[in-house]
Order: sequence, then structure tokens, then C-alpha cells
Amino acid sequence: MSLLQNMISSAGMAFGLMLYFWIVPLLLTIFLFINIAFSFSRGYKLNLQHLLILFPITLSPLILFFGVILSVPPNSQNPTIGISSIVIQAIFFLQILTGCWFIYKSKGYRWTSACLIGLELYFGYFCLIIAGMMVTGIWL
Repeated sequence: MSLLQNMISSAGMAFGLMLYFWIVPLLLTIFLFINIAFSFSRGYKLNLQHLLILFPITLSPLILFFGVILSVPPNSQNPTIGISSIVIQAIFFLQILTGCWFIYKSKGYRWTSACLIGLELYFGYFCLIIAGMMVTGIWL
């Protein structure tokens, strides 16, 4: 399989895992729509800076990319947890830090950005799980 096909199938697995635990994304989505409705009913205007809260979701494909690039064959005899595991975890922690920073900087729409970034980090966590399985070769 090509690199793009592996990344798409990995993203599908991560999205499937995310939907397996369906209550968390459902609640975050409901709270997100409620907060968006209240924000716009108060006359809050969107500008280009508000699109920066979508930045943490761009790190999820990067986690999957390094998981695909640094993957080992399934059930390999000597799974090593080395630099590849540290790289994908560092990207995930960067995703958490940028998400928290954007929540802190979003004055006036913190609850809305917290719900949206919560969904992004939830998907990123499952991307980390899938990438971790690819890197170690130990599949559940």
C-alpha cells in the first residue's frame, strides 16, 4: 500500500475508535452548537484570528504520518520503543499545548473554543493510539 493509503486507513481506524466511544464526541458536539448559538446571539463577530483554533487538528495527520513512516511489521519479534514513539508523543503533547494556548487566548468565546479543541484533541488521542500501535507493531 502507498503512504497515502496507509494514512487514510489509519485515520479511518482512529475515527472509528473515536466513534466507538460515542458519548464524548456527542456531548462535545452538542455543547459546541449550544455555545455557537449563544455566541452569535450576543452579536459576536468572527474574524480571521478565530480560525487559528483549527490549528491543533492539523497535527493529527502529522502524528499518523510519522506512525506510517516509522511503522514496523505487525507482530515483529523485537518491538522497540525508541525515538519513533517519542516523536509521535511529542507531536501529541504539542497539540495539547497549542490547544490550551488557543483556549487561553480566545477571549469571549472560550467555551466554544474549548469544545472544538476538545473534539480535536479527542481525535488526536486516537490518532496517537493508532500511530503507537503502528510504531511498536503490537496491535490490539
